[in-house]
Amino acid sequence: MKRCPDCGRDYNDDSLSYCLDDGSELLFGPAFDDPRTAIFEADDPTSEARTRPQIHTTNIPSDPGSTIDSGSRPFDKRLLLAPVALAAIVLAGFAGYRYLSSTGSKQIDSIAVMPFVNESGNPDIEYLSDGIAETLISSLSQLSDLTVKPRSSVFRYKGKNLDAPIVGKELNVQTILTGTVVQRGSDIGLHVELVDSATDRVLWSKDYLRPLANLVNLQSEIAREVSSELKTKLSGAEEQKLTKQYTENAQAYQLYLLGRFHFNKRNKADVYKAIDFFRQAVDKDPNYALAYSGLSDVYAILQGYDPSVSSFESKSKGREYALKALSLDDSLSEAHVSMGQLLQVPDFDFEGAEREFKRAIELDPKNANAFASYAMLLMPLGRFDQAEANFRRALELEPATTIINRHYGNFLFIARRYNESEQHMRKTLELDPNSQLSYFTLANALQRQGKLAEAVEVYARSREIVGKNDEAAAMRSSFNAGGWRGFVLDFEKKDWLAPDFRAKYITACRLASIGENQMALDQLEHAFADREGFITLINVDPRLDPLRDEPRFKELLKKIGFPER
Repeated sequence: MKRCPDCGRDYNDDSLSYCLDDGSELLFGPAFDDPRTAIFEADDPTSEARTRPQIHTTNIPSDPGSTIDSGSRPFDKRLLLAPVALAAIVLAGFAGYRYLSSTGSKQIDSIAVMPFVNESGNPDIEYLSDGIAETLISSLSQLSDLTVKPRSSVFRYKGKNLDAPIVGKELNVQTILTGTVVQRGSDIGLHVELVDSATDRVLWSKDYLRPLANLVNLQSEIAREVSSELKTKLSGAEEQKLTKQYTENAQAYQLYLLGRFHFNKRNKADVYKAIDFFRQAVDKDPNYALAYSGLSDVYAILQGYDPSVSSFESKSKGREYALKALSLDDSLSEAHVSMGQLLQVPDFDFEGAEREFKRAIELDPKNANAFASYAMLLMPLGRFDQAEANFRRALELEPATTIINRHYGNFLFIARRYNESEQHMRKTLELDPNSQLSYFTLANALQRQGKLAEAVEVYARSREIVGKNDEAAAMRSSFNAGGWRGFVLDFEKKDWLAPDFRAKYITACRLASIGENQMALDQLEHAFADREGFITLINVDPRLDPLRDEPRFKELLKKIGFPER
């Protein structure tokens, strides 16, 4: 303990020599209970007294006109050293802080886990490099104090040369985790690096060589070590989430990764491959809740990729798998999302669906799909303000996801904000120029604004991107010859779209736009009977406004559970 002999301020830091208030040299003392004018005697009179020279000022006479007392004590030059010493202390403290920060003692609050690079030269194990990165993203996302960029944001860098400072600035993260994967017989080798995005300096790196049979444990090990290097403070619950293993069966885990790998490609052939791999995963481990959740995810959307599949069949299987997943692990946010979607359609149980979506968000506040799915429930219920808030939260979490961006553009359209919808969909197509459904949403927004030629051009462009130039030319010719009406009628007669995109609900919307109300109602009744996913939009879709006074339309609203408007 030290004290200033002039102002009496106490200091616990014994490294300080001078008072930070008045520059006086500090004194050691056991208690400082005596008045501050007390003199501390040295135990040994011959030794240096513990009372060190104080800073003195010259005596100022009370009469302003008098001169300085020639008998006053001389100025102590050591006073000049006090500011220097203080500055040195402050600089030393700052330097120490910078040193500790630069060496990683400060907690890092943001990271981007980049797609791992498959260095095996074998495309058949691409699922492993993708799957390991995705699993790490999922695990690290469980940490409340860490911002982890989602798959949609980082996988657009797949196959590109990475410049850490550029990527860090684009993604607004402090650190970047990169990795390479090689398979050597029955072993898997990983090299992982944690890089400071500002300085491009490697903060930590490690090589792992493990049998493939230990892949599940390896994932947990890497997640734990990365978290440690990030200086993340974990609660007990977060520690469990970070290292949670949904299966101990390495083969089941690899099959699950294969299922996700194909599901992410989002086309008809790969969706069926995903089903096959997820089924094999649960065959290997009948208690693998995450694999059952994967099956539920696929069946919930299967009809969108294969309209020949009965909606009731696919959705009943989706429900079966969602319930199985939840019976094994009620904490799976993804399974609650699937259950909510199935309660919305085909059950039209809107209260039950809302309950499931809220539960999914409660379990995982970083689940962008949960927020987007909840928004798509709120939209047909007419709760537009709440729907927009949930869409915006979903986009904050996953700004680069084509699907969520497209759904938000459709929300703006349904909310009759056509110009905003148009602008948003143009940006979405910049993000993913090959998203056919995004072209359709843009065309809807243009058509409602009376920009019919532009809408047809967008439809034509949607065919050109898949090499259907003849269909694109036919669309333009049809509009030039017969206007919008001729275009719509030809659209329904000709095979201008793959079966995946011929939803009866969408056909009804196009027919309503040219006054063919009875034909449109026929299509809507078929869409209701098939429980098409779009059918709940009937309550708010502006394209169906011409039908709202029709008795058949009102009856459909009643069957779904909406009050008459």
